[in-house]
Amino acid sequence: AELVDNAWDAKATIMEIFVEMMFMKEFGEEIPVLAVVDDGHGMNHQDVVRMTSFGLKMRDGHDSDHIGLFGVGFKTAISRSVTFLSQSFNEGKDDIGQFMEIDTKANHEDIAKSNLESIKRFSPFNEYLIGEKAAKFGKNRTGTQIYWHNKKDRVSSFHEGDILVRSRRIRLRTGQMSRKVSLDYSLRSYLEVIFLDPRMKIYVQESLSSATLNFNGNDWGIFLYWHGRLVEAYKRVGCMLHTDMGLDIIGIIDVTGLMDDKDGNAMLLSDKQGFLVSEAYELLEKWLGEMLNDYWDIRIQKRNSLYKPDHHRVQCDKCRKLRMLSPAFNVSSLPPTW
Repeated sequence: AELVDNAWDAKATIMEIFVEMMFMKEFGEEIPVLAVVDDGHGMNHQDVVRMTSFGLKMRDGHDSDHIGLFGVGFKTAISRSVTFLSQSFNEGKDDIGQFMEIDTKANHEDIAKSNLESIKRFSPFNEYLIGEKAAKFGKNRTGTQIYWHNKKDRVSSFHEGDILVRSRRIRLRTGQMSRKVSLDYSLRSYLEVIFLDPRMKIYVQESLSSATLNFNGNDWGIFLYWHGRLVEAYKRVGCMLHTDMGLDIIGIIDVTGLMDDKDGNAMLLSDKQGFLVSEAYELLEKWLGEMLNDYWDIRIQKRNSLYKPDHHRVQCDKCRKLRMLSPAFNVSSLPPTW
């Protein structure tokens, strides 16, 4: 998700996430490689080094145009850089404080050849494949390509249109009855709702994701966004904490103004999967619970009926905006590309 945020910050208009098979010399066979490619501003060499280094300070202050929490430097740059981050390359070394080797100097040709051999051995890349990937940047010559291999323990399967991720984190939602929530394991489902303003086209396994929440009768709750980016999904508040109340209600709210402190710092967890426990967050939970209880008592319980929405909103494939349709329009008649 952080890579998607950084592509957003880089003003990318298109992002592609897919798994491709590449031959790895070390294993003598093809391996699955997770690719994340965007057409944003890209990174220069200094930014690449910063991205792959540990212990660097987060950016100071707050920029409302950026949602990448750690501020990976997606600045406009015309230079091209390649960085190689490897765990196996450092195995067996005594200096455990050196997490990785990053070369920032201009090297002699012999050293450059030695470095290239390391890349060829410990990754599926060689001098020809690197050139082939660099040619994909297009006429603007900007963008970022990240290829992630040796991830068999995290990517459980991939097929046309989606990538299923095996998460190490067990998500427990108070009042949640459904054991399987698609947002927790389906990359496509998660990316469909990650942004309130989905201006960037995101392709998963060559299939365009749409800004649509596929409603499941077993999943309901509040979606909390920060600067238009999803932080918490299906949060249960108020009467939703009881198994027989608050059913089939989905709420969406952007809490940027509440969860940014006076100094402009975001009260988020480092993985942006939740908010820090604070007085503001506790007041937010209380207020959401009260509003939901009122809605349930007045609109649902007393009238004992479900309301059909007055209007449907459909995402335009060209501009990515959500367009409001007339009440009488039959949304099922829309073509796949609209």
